[in-house]
Amino acid sequence: MMKKIVFIFLTIFVTQNCFPQKQSQKLQFSILHSTDTGGANIFCVVADIEKKKLYAGTYSYDPERKGLLVYDLKDDGTITGKVRKYSDHPDPMPDPLPAGGWSSVTALFLDKKHNKLFLGVSVAGVKGFENFKKSLVVYQLDEKGEPEGRPVAFESGNPNKHIADITMHPLLNRLYLVGWGGSDVYAIDLDEKGMPSSTPVSYPVGGHGKYSINFSFDGKKLYLGTYPSVLQVCDMDEKGGVIKVRSYNIPQGPQEYMKCVVTKRAVFFKGKENNLSYFLVDKSGDIVGEPVTVENFPVEALCPSDVSDRIIVSSIAGFNDAITGKFVVDGIILKEIELAPDGKNIIVTRQSDKLFREKTFCMNGKPFISIATSHLGWGFLGNRISGIEMKTTLKSIESDVKLPTVFKSINIGPEQKYLKFVYSLRFNKIYSAGDNNIYVFSPKTEEKNIVVCPDLKGPIAIDDDSGIFYAAKKDGTIAIRKINSNGIPDSDGEDLQSGVSPISYLLFNQKSKVLYVIGSLKNQEPASPLFCRIPGLEYVISAIVDPDKGKLYIASQYNKNENITVWDLDKNGRPISDTPKRYPDGFVSDKKRTLLYGMTLDTKRAKLYLSGMLENPSNGEAGIMVYDLDEKGNPSGTPKFYQTKNKYNSPWDICFSTDKQKIYEVGWGEPKVFVWNLDQKGYLSGEPDYWETTGNGKSQVLPLPDRSAILLGTYPSILEIVPLDKNENPA
Repeated sequence: MMKKIVFIFLTIFVTQNCFPQKQSQKLQFSILHSTDTGGANIFCVVADIEKKKLYAGTYSYDPERKGLLVYDLKDDGTITGKVRKYSDHPDPMPDPLPAGGWSSVTALFLDKKHNKLFLGVSVAGVKGFENFKKSLVVYQLDEKGEPEGRPVAFESGNPNKHIADITMHPLLNRLYLVGWGGSDVYAIDLDEKGMPSSTPVSYPVGGHGKYSINFSFDGKKLYLGTYPSVLQVCDMDEKGGVIKVRSYNIPQGPQEYMKCVVTKRAVFFKGKENNLSYFLVDKSGDIVGEPVTVENFPVEALCPSDVSDRIIVSSIAGFNDAITGKFVVDGIILKEIELAPDGKNIIVTRQSDKLFREKTFCMNGKPFISIATSHLGWGFLGNRISGIEMKTTLKSIESDVKLPTVFKSINIGPEQKYLKFVYSLRFNKIYSAGDNNIYVFSPKTEEKNIVVCPDLKGPIAIDDDSGIFYAAKKDGTIAIRKINSNGIPDSDGEDLQSGVSPISYLLFNQKSKVLYVIGSLKNQEPASPLFCRIPGLEYVISAIVDPDKGKLYIASQYNKNENITVWDLDKNGRPISDTPKRYPDGFVSDKKRTLLYGMTLDTKRAKLYLSGMLENPSNGEAGIMVYDLDEKGNPSGTPKFYQTKNKYNSPWDICFSTDKQKIYEVGWGEPKVFVWNLDQKGYLSGEPDYWETTGNGKSQVLPLPDRSAILLGTYPSILEIVPLDKNENPA
């Protein structure tokens, strides 16, 4: 047997792109990370730096409707201490809250003059609240900025009971509201104490609902952002009435509700390819000329600055992939912008440090700059190095360790990402979602088929019995395609709204014929009774259903260190309650943020297996956790922890061998497949064996039911097929 490998390295050449950074004054702002919220979606945020408070609006699934979050701020604007949760409405909801029902805070406005906090509140999926009318809520604040007493609710005027933005007339004691569905502008007079004192007045302006409302500094013009990328400019009379409306369509603007920001010289918004764009305005506030687009300056969000006549943008940051050349987003930078004197260029006056692997939920600039962010996760983003050349002379080769396993490598698609797939036992094929295509591959014949299906999000599911393919799309719809006798989805079919966006995971309950759509619930009912909406974080990684015990298990990330969610299901496969049970991940260290990746279930041994790691893999603690399940299928006691042998501490996926006597483990960075033996009770036994493969780390592992091969997903969009012998070892 060969005992060692000897190489003489002659030359190594490395090239890498470098990008200069523009220097500017440091920007001060307040930030609410997803860590501070337990991973919850944040719809709106506002900060008061004088009283050191930050207010955020989120959703609530409990009858007490605690969707208003209040945080204390340090002098530098960062969060300190524990969050306080307040009800978003004086009227409680049914207890228990119906499954799929929720309340949310969709808009916030801080009235510093009257020391009031105004909330826009929405309700969805709650029987008995169909006639819910009072969507404007007011809290009195104490001298420290803390909400006190019970809030008071008022009608907003919007027949759809939704508020997307709130502002105050710059000269009048009058509140103005806009929202989804209602195409009018709604105004409410306030008394001397800042409380609503009149019924809402509606001003018809046409078009769709509005998502932003801004006054000129003299109150003579009103600027509205509506759908799709439409700016409406209104003249105002002395009493605050809307008397004239003009609409401006943005060529090639994003197909979304516009959110605009107004200065004395321009109206800013997102334009073509999400680049910062603006209209110049004259001294009277009227639009001048055509929209100007700042090329190669994409932004996620924008808001007013706390400095007059400037705006704040959340600018997309990243790098060009050294291999593909594609731009890769790896974070954001907050930049303060003002127009150059000629109006043709912009000047960056202040900017933040780069917020690495963060993206924007929402932001606000009045009275102080604040932003809520979510995390991009720690997965692979792109290649920063290219041009490596290695010249070697092979002198001899011997080995006392395992040589790489023989396998076939199949390029499934052009997408630069780790491959994830779903296997169909009926058709003996794997299915994967690209950006605009459904990929179908037969491990037996090695035939690959491509079905066009634009704007896919990634999650897919299959109803094997009925031969139906489901794919999540970026707009929250689900593509439904019939699978023909050859196992290929039809190119045409229905795209139905799920009421969830973004969709994090799809799972089909074969027994109950229910499609679980997991993600961020929206104020929109699903278009099909087949869809069962399950609220979840954006980082839901895995889900398993036990239809016999009536359990839905979900594994996620960044919900502090409790990322196991268990939903009780009724006989129809739907959640019994809106409140799931949460369980700790099972790591030895009590860390604030942990990440689960893999999950599998053994109903006979009553075991739930999970794989994951701490937020920072370099801390070393990562592995497989095994939970005992009680007679009802709930995790019981403290799980057993088994440290991974992956040198990068990143166990991404686990699954059983076909006889369920072994656990396969794969992960990022490490091309090995680790094989753990199980004892009679289902616990991991001893140290794992491994198979040596080549290439990149693996994102998924699955043995074929006939034991002929094991399938591995890897980067970029590559499927590896490892032939197996009768003992499920590499052939």
